[in-house]
Amino acid sequence: MPAKTARDLWTFSLAVYDQPGVAAACLGLQDRHGLDVNLLLFCCWAGVCGQTLNAAKLRKLEEAVESWSREVVNPLRAVRRRLKTEPDDAAQDLRAKVLQLEIEAERLEQVRLLAALPLAAGDPEPRLAGANLRAYVLSRKVEATESEIAELATLLGASFPDLPPLLAVWYLLP
Repeated sequence: MPAKTARDLWTFSLAVYDQPGVAAACLGLQDRHGLDVNLLLFCCWAGVCGQTLNAAKLRKLEEAVESWSREVVNPLRAVRRRLKTEPDDAAQDLRAKVLQLEIEAERLEQVRLLAALPLAAGDPEPRLAGANLRAYVLSRKVEATESEIAELATLLGASFPDLPPLLAVWYLLP
């Protein structure tokens, strides 16, 4: 089967992230636990491609984007968040420009993820996406509380729109 492209991953990510509750869920996991939103989305994308991410693959993915995220994405995010508190229009115009740069940096991070671990098209499998999310959370030593499972289930459900919410939660449980 042909490999999926970075454009496919980006299109998927934008569509999922735009679903109700997904941005808040991803940002909550990012802000509270340091989880990478692009890696969360990649975990779901791998499930859409019918692929499993084990600890070694997750480590490889994290290594592929660690410095980019730390040195490019995170500083842009910090600047954008700082500008949010500025009342003047010029600062808000700058904030909008920084947001566009941050989004482009996120897209380039996804290019790096897919370069580190190309994925062939396969049959979409929400169970695998759930296992991938669980493996990523465990690799980061995040305790999967009720709140975290609910946020992950929101992401999983948005990735597989026909998946019943209770089944999304079930796929995230050990």
